[in-house]
Amino acid sequence: MKLVSSWGTSVVQGFDQHRVRYSLIVAALVLVVGAMIWGLTNALSSGSAQASTRVVDVTSGTMQETVSGSGTITATSTENLNFAVSGEVTAVLVQTGDTVKKNAVLARIDAASLEAKVAQARAAVASAESRLASDQDSGASSAQINADVAAITAAQSNLSVAESDLEDSAIRSPIKGTVSALDLVEGQFVTGSSGTSQASGGAGTGTDTAAASPQIQVISVGSWTVDLSVDDTQIANVTQGDQATMTVGDLSSPVFGTVSSVGLVADSTSGVSSFPVTVAVTGSPTGLYAGMTTDVSIVYRQLNDVLQVPSLAITRDGDSQSVELITAEGTQTREVTTGITSGGQTQILDGLSSGDQVEIAVPAAVAGTGEDETDGAGRGFPGGNGDRGGFQGGGGARGGGAR
Repeated sequence: MKLVSSWGTSVVQGFDQHRVRYSLIVAALVLVVGAMIWGLTNALSSGSAQASTRVVDVTSGTMQETVSGSGTITATSTENLNFAVSGEVTAVLVQTGDTVKKNAVLARIDAASLEAKVAQARAAVASAESRLASDQDSGASSAQINADVAAITAAQSNLSVAESDLEDSAIRSPIKGTVSALDLVEGQFVTGSSGTSQASGGAGTGTDTAAASPQIQVISVGSWTVDLSVDDTQIANVTQGDQATMTVGDLSSPVFGTVSSVGLVADSTSGVSSFPVTVAVTGSPTGLYAGMTTDVSIVYRQLNDVLQVPSLAITRDGDSQSVELITAEGTQTREVTTGITSGGQTQILDGLSSGDQVEIAVPAAVAGTGEDETDGAGRGFPGGNGDRGGFQGGGGARGGGAR
């Protein structure tokens, strides 16, 4: 009996020890989790509490109002070329991507039969002229002389046609440019077509682009336009001659241009009307290719030498607007009258002077970056005065009041 009692006591004691150990583990876990929650809560509250203030100057500079959109870069001139006479292709002298000079021969067809027709036409002209001379010498009637003259005219017309056909046995580039498409091979028989074909200016040889794809396409080099659509609610702000800036792909520098045309007929998609606008790119910037997309910003209003402060400095309470003005006595709330807002800056019409200083609240995430998110220094168009300056290659955006 003592043995059994001793064993039972040992079991109870072991169970108590395990329960105590389990309780200690649970308590330790609770302390760890609590510490983590406290630390996280403290960090968050500390971060929000650390929103700092910054003092900035009231500056005088340039402000712009813009219309933005997305556009496609196209070559200023696109020539769609086709043989105007029928025959077998004997030579294709270019490949896609080749740069060609104006009037360069790009391809030829077999011209033997055309050369023969020219020779025959010239002989016919010579024969008609000879008959006229003979009849004049023999004193033929006026009716005969008139008939001889008519025959010469007809023969000369046939010669002109034959010579034109011979000239058309070669495709020549009407512009200096790059071969962007090629659909010809040697030995191919082509059927001639009359008329001209062009996509963006200049004369071409062959059929209308709507009827057939070109046998050779040449696009201009270093001269570009951008086609975009502007919403009907903003098109009234856009005028031919307005300046534009474009951000293209991975190019480190912006591209500048001028609005060259504003469409008068709207396109409607899903109930939304928009108008076509074309921007002519200024100069010949490198890194541009036909078909690239670009973000376009058209400046329709530019105000020079206006007072401005970071928009973060403005406190709005109903119709009232104010800033925290730094004075010799401390910070003073000052009501202001504002104008346009652009690029994170707000125009000040009344209440402040150039050189005043105002206080703005900067969120902790911004304050800790070391970057001035409220700097009003412009990233405008080179070539002008002031921080944002004017436009490169243009006369500057329209200034003064609203249109």
